[in-house]
Amino acid sequence: MLRDQLCCVFSSLFFFGLAMVKFNRQAVNVKIYSSFWRMVAVNDFLHQAVELKSCRKATPHHLLLSDLPKEDQFRKLGTKSKYFIDTIKLIAYRAETALVNIARQTMSHQNEARRMLRSLYATEADILPDYDKKTLTVRLHNPANRCSGVTVKNLCRELNETNTKYPGTDLRLVYELVS
Repeated sequence: MLRDQLCCVFSSLFFFGLAMVKFNRQAVNVKIYSSFWRMVAVNDFLHQAVELKSCRKATPHHLLLSDLPKEDQFRKLGTKSKYFIDTIKLIAYRAETALVNIARQTMSHQNEARRMLRSLYATEADILPDYDKKTLTVRLHNPANRCSGVTVKNLCRELNETNTKYPGTDLRLVYELVS
């Protein structure tokens, strides 16, 4: 709100300055009249900006949680739910580490395995269920460089050997690269 007000002040001052330049070059009474009303508008904007600045200074910058109303205060997680979430995070990290170890087998720069996997997680994929063959095919798009493509192909081969069933169904996950 204050920025909008100051923007109006500066734009009005800019227009006022243009009107004064035109007045100095051409002695026209109409320009004096319009410039006078612009200056009145600028003064109004300045007074409003000063009021908004004083309101901003009066507003506290930091709040304590105890100062918030009860319905707006944060509730901490229960001990059991925190343990459950921590367990899920630990399982996800271990799964990612296992994938990194598989990816490092074919990578020339082994320290970039996690970065390559993160980019793989963010790429688009086609998911095609086939109920007759009882498979759920995940088609991954080829990465930009050939070395990553070889690594992803090896990763798909390793994951296909696990014969993992998609949870809640009897569909077997099949990973493949699309050219």
